[in-house]
Amino acid sequence: MVRVAKGLTLVVGLGVSGRAICRHLSRLDVPYMVADTRAEPPGLKEFQAAHPGIEVHCGPLTLLNLQDVAEVVVSPGLDPRMPGLKELADQLNPRTGEPMVVGEIALFVRAAKAPLRPSPDPMPNQR
Repeated sequence: MVRVAKGLTLVVGLGVSGRAICRHLSRLDVPYMVADTRAEPPGLKEFQAAHPGIEVHCGPLTLLNLQDVAEVVVSPGLDPRMPGLKELADQLNPRTGEPMVVGEIALFVRAAKAPLRPSPDPMPNQR
């Protein structure tokens, strides 16, 4: 079993969105590691070259010990209740008050500098 070190954010998915999440976390100096359920996800070698020293786990998430993880960020399209994560899905993160398992949008909302407001009704006369 691979233990996720205390305080690390786990990024699940090494696709386009997962790599964007990693770039975002790197810019914020947030320590993280990456997991992908595929044995050899596309772009793995390029990711490792761009992010030396970042641990990558390829394979089932059930092989990860997430006891000390700070947060799990799941790429869009991945089930936040997939095997290996479902135990965390209903837990709240004591640091943020948000769920322990979040999507990329939660990270970017936290980083927003301007207030977020709903957009005006794009079709007010169409009712």
